[in-house]
Amino acid sequence: MTGWAEDVRRFHEVVGAHLDEGFTRPVLRARRRFVEEEAREAIEALGEAEDEAARGEVSLETRRHLVRELIDLTYVVMGTFAALGIDPEPAWRAVHEANMRKHPAGVSGAKAVKPAGWEAPMVPLAPFRPGGDR
Repeated sequence: MTGWAEDVRRFHEVVGAHLDEGFTRPVLRARRRFVEEEAREAIEALGEAEDEAARGEVSLETRRHLVRELIDLTYVVMGTFAALGIDPEPAWRAVHEANMRKHPAGVSGAKAVKPAGWEAPMVPLAPFRPGGDR
């Protein structure tokens, strides 16, 4: 585990938050609430930026707010990996490689298209190992 995931894991250690507790109902319930709250705030910030863009230009303050909310959402997602004891890096690699096989949508801003015969990637559930060695 490296980078952002490791930063969040260290934060959880400092504040005494759940770490490596696995897939228990209380942990999953708490993480769902955290993700819902942060996703809602990120969606609101996206809407605010979209409204400003429709009026001509997104202010610096709104851009900073949006970035902060997106980072908060990412922080909570990374915290969920830490709470579950999962190193997200191997799963990220598997999903990224699968996404790289998708085709352009043909329309700017549209979601990429899955090719014929698409199969979801087999996502490894690698446990966190201190020091980042896998």
